[in-house]
Amino acid sequence: MQDNVLDWEHDLPERDLDMAFMHSTLADVNITLGTTLQIVPSGNLPLKNLKHGGKLVICNLQPTKHDKKAFLNISCYIDNILEKVCKRLGVEIPEYSEDCDPTKNDNISEWTLPQEYVKELDKRFKEYQKTFAKSNKSTLINKKRIKKRKRSE
Repeated sequence: MQDNVLDWEHDLPERDLDMAFMHSTLADVNITLGTTLQIVPSGNLPLKNLKHGGKLVICNLQPTKHDKKAFLNISCYIDNILEKVCKRLGVEIPEYSEDCDPTKNDNISEWTLPQEYVKELDKRFKEYQKTFAKSNKSTLINKKRIKKRKRSE
């Protein structure tokens, strides 16, 4: 038997969490499917792009604590959403086969990311942080100038 579920009481592997943080921050749009976003820290990851102008889409039957922060909320069965997305993209959904179900067979997939990929993502993330820090600094300077002008008028 193989447990492939992340439970409330288990921590995410640190390296995986770091990668998820970077991807979530760099994303133009974070889409959540079938989660109430309650497990911390992973439940907060989709929000990481918001302060950089990104968007959040929440697809869940139940309300979530982050619904007000979302650009779009879809309250629907995830199967229905994914069927429509696949149809729109021209992707055919194959019939279910127990032979192909990763939870029903002993074949273990290798999910380790190549080190080069991790280094490249880390480099992109650091560049993004520098760019954001510079634009944030210039925004603050402009706000101070505007305040000074208003006071002098």
